[in-house]
Amino acid sequence: MGNAKSFLKTVESNPELQNQLNAVDWDTQKVVGIAAHAGFSFNAGELQTAIDDLWGNLSEADLRKVQGAGGPSNPLGKDANGTDPRGKDNN
Repeated sequence: MGNAKSFLKTVESNPELQNQLNAVDWDTQKVVGIAAHAGFSFNAGELQTAIDDLWGNLSEADLRKVQGAGGPSNPLGKDANGTDPRGKDNN
């Protein structure tokens, strides 16, 4: 599982890897293959355990939003100006 965690930490700071993983919708087998190509070796079970340990129980939609912070982007639903485009106050 250590390799899977290392890979996910690398993904957090690597927009190119993020794009590759998003392009395959975080399909587990494809993620394992992309990781192997990047020099990381782990299986699908180890990947899921690492995701749960690092980021909690995320849905596939949340995984597609993973960005530099290592979790779902824009969790408060606010736009770049800090306002909620839905007209709601999320403070």
